[in-house]
Amino acid sequence: MVDDDLILIDEDDAPAALEVVDAAQAWRVLVVDDDQDVHRATELALRGLLVEGRPLSLVHAYSAAEARAAVAMLPDLAVILLDVVMETDDAGLQLVRHVRQDLQREAVRIILRTGQPGYAPELDTIRHYDINDYKTKSELTRVRLFTSLTTAVRSYRQMRAHEEIRRGFEMVIQASTELTKMHGMQMFAQGVVSQLCALLNVEPAGLICAQDGLQGMNEPARVIAAAGRFSHLIHRPLGELEMPTVQEALATCLSQRRSSFEPHMLLYFAVENGRGLAAYVDVQR
Repeated sequence: MVDDDLILIDEDDAPAALEVVDAAQAWRVLVVDDDQDVHRATELALRGLLVEGRPLSLVHAYSAAEARAAVAMLPDLAVILLDVVMETDDAGLQLVRHVRQDLQREAVRIILRTGQPGYAPELDTIRHYDINDYKTKSELTRVRLFTSLTTAVRSYRQMRAHEEIRRGFEMVIQASTELTKMHGMQMFAQGVVSQLCALLNVEPAGLICAQDGLQGMNEPARVIAAAGRFSHLIHRPLGELEMPTVQEALATCLSQRRSSFEPHMLLYFAVENGRGLAAYVDVQR
């Protein structure tokens, strides 16, 4: 197909197997439609495309009920491509209400697609249901679908960043009342890292801080600040970090007592007692 062809496929044009993408690096997109051809056409249209430098990982649901289960299981869902009319005339709109009101999922972006636009007036639908875009299936060319997805992903990323900053501030404020306790310090460190990750636009696991052990005491270096899936490692030995490359990079930074920027960004901070600090930041700039 050329870049701006309508998204149409023939029964004999079965798509080849999709490339396997790293879920941690891909934007998750839920395709909800009761027409299997629409799913196949969407796969064909989006194959090989990058949005904001990252691939797309498509998840498929063929009814509103399947979609509800998928949304509940995928906390990192970025966009929903949603058919309005499925089991019932308003099945899609009922799903939107469930996502927004029952699940309180404000960040996930929703693009409505319909072959029967008369069932849901465009202006009223967008006004009342917090929807990013509303398209009839006949007008969705490959370029227009890509454009709508790119806009939605950018909006999702910004909303997630704001959520992380707010959550980080809440953790810091809560921890400030109990800073003399170990739990308070851990929560404080986790909150600060969450804020920094949101500001730097990196995943919560993309910033890890470690401190050297006491000299002459044969004490191991320890993780002193982390967030996301590594938050439980705060105050634990650096050797327990299940990322060998990052673990080795932090250890090297502490032993050499200097910052380095290739191939990873590692910042070294000297302190008076000789127990230096090292910070790993997963950015390419």
